[in-house]
Amino acid sequence: MATKVFAISNDKLLTNFENYRDTLYAKHRANPGLFKKEDWMTMPEAQQRMEFIAWLYTFSDRFGWNDKSKPRVVPMLQGTSESAVWQICQQGFEVVGTLDEGFYGAGVYFTSKLGYADKYAKSGADGSKPFIVSMVIPGNSFPVVEHPFATNGSSNPSGYKGKACRNGYQSHFTLVDGRDINTAFPLRGHIDPAPAADELVTFEGAQALPLFVFYTK
Repeated sequence: MATKVFAISNDKLLTNFENYRDTLYAKHRANPGLFKKEDWMTMPEAQQRMEFIAWLYTFSDRFGWNDKSKPRVVPMLQGTSESAVWQICQQGFEVVGTLDEGFYGAGVYFTSKLGYADKYAKSGADGSKPFIVSMVIPGNSFPVVEHPFATNGSSNPSGYKGKACRNGYQSHFTLVDGRDINTAFPLRGHIDPAPAADELVTFEGAQALPLFVFYTK
């Protein structure tokens, strides 16, 4: 149950968000081979990757504002800390983008699942946890099925832990078992919606616009 709710209005972040979407739209149209790749279709586990992307598209299709021609915008959650929440609302998500190398890329992590976001939220002095509701532009999202600690028999990791965004994409997306954040690795085979949690990783601060902050106990 929410104990406090705040609406966020930041004209600078809104302008940056709108400019990012317009610029990305122009890049996708002008040079899709560079900014809107689909090479995951020929990679190992292509069928599993397709299931992940289908999940993201099904979610985004629930919102009537998504024009098929423009980059989609989806509402996402982030569980955070009292020390970070207002800094993000004032300066944007760039201030936290490099704090955690992350299992699926060194970016900013979002989810549509409140129960999963809750596992990352930090309780403040009064015992309440802060959450940010944001509009997020996934752009061309790369479906990550690789285990973050996989090595393929070598000393070089094959996953995306701590890595930059894959070339030709603007975000990483995966579906994990959301019951334990320490073992939240990509799902395999049939996707059971009950434990499944989505993780969307963005790499540019302007991709996300904070709209609301709420606290729960």
